[in-house]
Amino acid sequence: MQRRYRILKEALKKHEGNDLLIPHPFNSGYFMSFKTKGSAEVLRRYLLERYEVGCINIADVTLRLAYCSVEHDKIEELVDLVHQAAGEAWS
Repeated sequence: MQRRYRILKEALKKHEGNDLLIPHPFNSGYFMSFKTKGSAEVLRRYLLERYEVGCINIADVTLRLAYCSVEHDKIEELVDLVHQAAGEAWS
């Protein structure tokens, strides 16, 4: 789990300064959350319908992403996809 955490932290660095999704602090290798600029529910549905990625909407301002079952070599791809989808869903 520590390896997953480190991989995710590194993958998020690429998106620093992106104001569409702001990562909340996290300290585990199981899940993390983003503060969303747009509707978290719109993004949740978009990710599920378009990319078959499931996540959780919290109060329409937070998107919770579980990555505990994502292969190590796919974590960066998942982070990139969520950021890409945010741009697509809210544009």
